[in-house]
Amino acid sequence: MREVGSATGSDLEPQTSVNEEVRVVPIDRFPPYESFAARRYWSTLDMTNYESPRDWSMWIAKLFASLNVASVFEFGCGAGRNLLAISNRCPNANLVGVDINKDGVRRARNQGLDVREGGEEILSLWMERHFDACLTVSVMDHLPDPEPVLVALARVSNRFLVMLEPWVGKTGKVTMNRTGSERVVVPTTPYSYSWDLARMARNLLSEWEVFSSPCVIHSNLGPYYKLVVLARSDEVGADAHRTLADSVSSWCHDSGPLKGN
Repeated sequence: MREVGSATGSDLEPQTSVNEEVRVVPIDRFPPYESFAARRYWSTLDMTNYESPRDWSMWIAKLFASLNVASVFEFGCGAGRNLLAISNRCPNANLVGVDINKDGVRRARNQGLDVREGGEEILSLWMERHFDACLTVSVMDHLPDPEPVLVALARVSNRFLVMLEPWVGKTGKVTMNRTGSERVVVPTTPYSYSWDLARMARNLLSEWEVFSSPCVIHSNLGPYYKLVVLARSDEVGADAHRTLADSVSSWCHDSGPLKGN
């Protein structure tokens, strides 16, 4: 019997080259156990290096503070570093996180954060528009099928949905990419995927305005990250639209590379 976790092995060859920088396995080459294997990998990962807030955590917290959010839900919050940064900037906001990783949930709770263990199935627990804003940071790229999660997050978001996720130019599972200042080709972190979330949101969520811009962070897929911010059209006025547009432009174009894992 084939080992469940072997989806990174030879059964996914040949890989499809997007350009000289990345190699991507197309969706139709995913094995039937891909979702199970991806969830098993991310749910058992050691979260030791995922506690301290990074530059992007601080910027996201500043954005939410400027938008006066009353509550934030982070899907895939890990050990809670983004929620911790938001709590410092928005002390009166109700913050909730969820993650499939037991170690991450434990670490987040040890910091006093309201974090529950679970995955996309937990999103059905909340009513429509329950949270002012929802957030994902390098989480949609852990999902072999992100569309249902995107729709579910939009359902429970009243005003904003902020996603900082990689997009290499083609959909599928990324297995090799260039990274670092020397642009060396390295194996991608296992079970990492590339999705055009801005386009996906425009196709699936007609009631949302979509702001999107490339950005760079220091991580394995760092050069390929994009910031995608969704604003619900019937809840967000012109002032908030300008704030979002200015913030996205300022961070992604003027601030330079962001630091962290």
